[in-house]
Amino acid sequence: MHIDRRDVGPIALAVGLIWAVVSIDPAVGGQTGIASWYGRESGSRTANGEKFPTSERTCAHRSARFGSHLRVTVLSTGRSVVCRVNDRGPFIRGRIIDLNPASARAVGLSGLAKVRVVAD
Repeated sequence: MHIDRRDVGPIALAVGLIWAVVSIDPAVGGQTGIASWYGRESGSRTANGEKFPTSERTCAHRSARFGSHLRVTVLSTGRSVVCRVNDRGPFIRGRIIDLNPASARAVGLSGLAKVRVVAD
């Protein structure tokens, strides 16, 4: 199996450097878990260095590549949104994705919801 270097990210270890796959593979069905939404103060920066956008549909994911697009579907309603990964998180156990305010509004998320996440 060939792994493209754009689909991996470095993980620094005390003993050296290894490469780990960090993309969601839609061929294996994506992920199912809990989504939450988050907002940052105006002017703060995301993990990829851009200003936190409140009107653009973006999200935070622990391992998907920056700039990749993920389709997030709320399982209870069937509503979905495609958002661009520009941040890392969530860092709360059991959650798989954080949506910014615009993405959360698009699917009617005002707290937590069980979702399915696939690469789009």
